[in-house]
Amino acid sequence: MKMHKPFLLVLTVLISFSLHADKNKKAAKALAKGDVDKARGIVIESLQDDIVNPGGNYLYSIIYTIDSLPDYSIDSAQKYILAARVDWPLLTEKEQGKSIKNGFYPSLFEVQKERIDSLAFLRAVEQGDVAAYEDFMAQFADADKVPLARTKRDSVAFSNASEVNTWQAYQRFYETYPEAEQVAEAQERYKVLIFNDLTKDRKLSSFKDFLRNFPATPFRKEAEEQIFEIMTAANEPESYLRFMAEYPNSHMKKRAFDFLFTIDQAAYNFQYYSRYTPTRAIQDSLDNLRKLENMYLVPFYENEKYGFLKPNGAVLFEPTFSSISSGYLCGDIVSEFLLVDGKIINRQGAVITEGELDVVESIGGGLIKAGSEGKMGVWHKSGYQILARQYDDIALLDNRLLLITKGEKAGLATYNGRILVSPQYDDITVEGQFWIFIKDDLLAFTNIKKIAAVANQEELKLSFVYEELEKLPNGDMIGYNGDSECIIDKNQEVVIPMGVQNIYPMGDNWLVKQPFGYRIFYADTRKYSDNLFPEVEFNSQWLAWKSDTAWALVNKQSARGIIFRLDSAKLINEDVALTFKDLKGTAHFNNGSRVDFTKGDKVYVLGDPYRKDNYDSKSQFLVIENSKLKKVYSMQGKLLFDLKQGSLRYLSPNYLVVENRGKQGIVDTTGKQTLAIKYDGIGQADAEGLVTVLLDGKFGSYHLATGALAAPKYETRARYFNDQLLTTTFKGATGLTNFEGKTVLPFEYEKVQVWNDSLVMTLKEGLWNITSLDGKKTYYMPFINFQVVRDDKEERILKIYTNDGYGILSSKNGVVLAPTYNDLVNLGSDTLPLYFAEKHVREAEFYVVVYADAKGNPIKSQAFRGEEYDKIFCQ
Repeated sequence: MKMHKPFLLVLTVLISFSLHADKNKKAAKALAKGDVDKARGIVIESLQDDIVNPGGNYLYSIIYTIDSLPDYSIDSAQKYILAARVDWPLLTEKEQGKSIKNGFYPSLFEVQKERIDSLAFLRAVEQGDVAAYEDFMAQFADADKVPLARTKRDSVAFSNASEVNTWQAYQRFYETYPEAEQVAEAQERYKVLIFNDLTKDRKLSSFKDFLRNFPATPFRKEAEEQIFEIMTAANEPESYLRFMAEYPNSHMKKRAFDFLFTIDQAAYNFQYYSRYTPTRAIQDSLDNLRKLENMYLVPFYENEKYGFLKPNGAVLFEPTFSSISSGYLCGDIVSEFLLVDGKIINRQGAVITEGELDVVESIGGGLIKAGSEGKMGVWHKSGYQILARQYDDIALLDNRLLLITKGEKAGLATYNGRILVSPQYDDITVEGQFWIFIKDDLLAFTNIKKIAAVANQEELKLSFVYEELEKLPNGDMIGYNGDSECIIDKNQEVVIPMGVQNIYPMGDNWLVKQPFGYRIFYADTRKYSDNLFPEVEFNSQWLAWKSDTAWALVNKQSARGIIFRLDSAKLINEDVALTFKDLKGTAHFNNGSRVDFTKGDKVYVLGDPYRKDNYDSKSQFLVIENSKLKKVYSMQGKLLFDLKQGSLRYLSPNYLVVENRGKQGIVDTTGKQTLAIKYDGIGQADAEGLVTVLLDGKFGSYHLATGALAAPKYETRARYFNDQLLTTTFKGATGLTNFEGKTVLPFEYEKVQVWNDSLVMTLKEGLWNITSLDGKKTYYMPFINFQVVRDDKEERILKIYTNDGYGILSSKNGVVLAPTYNDLVNLGSDTLPLYFAEKHVREAEFYVVVYADAKGNPIKSQAFRGEEYDKIFCQ
């Protein structure tokens, strides 16, 4: 009987399976008995008999997991157990039944797989690196230990990044393992490290670049604070404007604006603040603050508490303070801050600082120095603490930087409190553009720009080579060291190097005295003159020098040529220079005029004796005198007049005193006699042009502007009273005359003083009165004594005393407060008084107090018991 091929193939497979199934069973028994070699041999033979052999693969997988064998291999074990899983579905149902009967079935395969997965996981744990865990997860992707392996892999990777501890390492971590539980911490560390790394040079550009590249950084505030401190280190108003423009949403914007406001207020009269346009609300608030800070405050006491009033009587602070500075009781409080209840508050009521303070002092620029036990700190009046209380003293230099002192050493901090120079110098001062550092008796200089650059990590280089630095009127400096001198210009460049020399300013140029003579140093070319001069005379207008045997003269401010070959030259003043050649002399004037004279003539200047140190050509005359004549010239070389007899003395820019044969008179600049030459003496003109004249022991007066003469008949010098009147003494009494000497107010008073244009104050028989100019009418009430509250062109205010008490009298408002008060104090300013007037009811030990404005209008009234009154009364 012939068989079909398919049936034959199936039969062959069935016979083959039956054979290898039996072998696998034998191998399992051998393995169970510990005969691994026998088992391996049977399994290999079984696998060679049939490639679809789940039992054989399973057994081979078992053998590869026996760790005592040299060929122990987790990877090979996995290979064969996976093969067993793949082969199982390829068996027929009958074959699967027999395999199960022989002890080989899928659940057993799964147990082995899980065991292999566990061994592989333990291997990864033992290796402990990222690659081991990732190899495990890749090769054993369906193992139940994969999540744990991933967690451990992430932990190891994060540990590796932490060990490197760079922002790049953390960035790689969270980008490579975005699901890791350490991502949040890695990102936080990344942000810290990248900020620190990219700004590690602490320079302005680095902080700005960082914010530009990482606008959402959590370190934005810190970066902006650094930018603010560096940008504004020089405390220039422009820097605050720039910061607010570049960072309009910064949390530092308010501080920038507050600082700008106070700096501009202190030093620049708000010329910068006006260029910034804040919101309407801010504008209104600041306008109110400006008004508030420009007014004085006055304290009041109510219900055992202190409050403060504005000049108009409105309450600024309600009575809530238990204590105030004792100095406030006398009013006129103009300080930007108040010391109340152990606190410093600003005028808006905000607390600036508090605590035990024995020093509270404004140092300018809106800054307050405060401290105790010798340790000072600084606060801005807006409430910001600038410097902690750790310095012996603090001052604001040039409205720019804070001078900080510890022990006997000085340093510098910014207006915002950033230390630029630690206290290490003996002193630091400012002269114009020069910031001068003193150490061990030597000086060095720099400028504000270089000091402020320290905030941007620039090194401050100082050369201590000067024993002294002297500021010149044009802002340059002369530096001294022993016998050596040098010139440093306003830009702090050395113009004339240090050398053994003496340097003198000569207009825009310099005259340098060197060991062998003088040379000129020209500022424009920065070169010395070719010639060396043995002798030199100079001032701001003229230069005369001797070369060999001849002198030369030049006017430094004009384009006129040099005058050579002179016998000699003499500089009279800035307007006139004299030259001599042979028998001829010449007076050279600034405007180019010349006047010749004979060599033997006497040439001199008449000038104001009170202006020796303050030259003014208008108060100078040149006189050329010979035996016959005196010629008087202006300082422009104009001949004013000739005088044949007598001597001359300066009186004013338009008048001279002439003396002849012991008598004196006055001539004007044309030589015209304005006051006869008959007086025994003529005094100097006062500020109003009034000149005292003396004749036969009696005093009179002459008014230069009007020519009015009061004949000499008085016992004392006449004194200027007003534009029309003089006050003087006759027969022991005081009165008023006009400039011609006609009596206006009779001579019957002890004293006479100005009251207003139409009334005078007179003292007679111990009483003061306000009277008409002729003394015929008396106004108001007489008073015994007075104190001046205000005395200027606008108004005269007196606190007067009568038998009935104190009152206030005004030349503008008359009787402001009737003299009925037991005491009266001006708590306001001289120009805007606010009066505290008190009446004492002795029987009841009661004090009635009225606060009154400049016109006497009551703005507040109170009644106090004695102990209460003591707490508000100005001693």
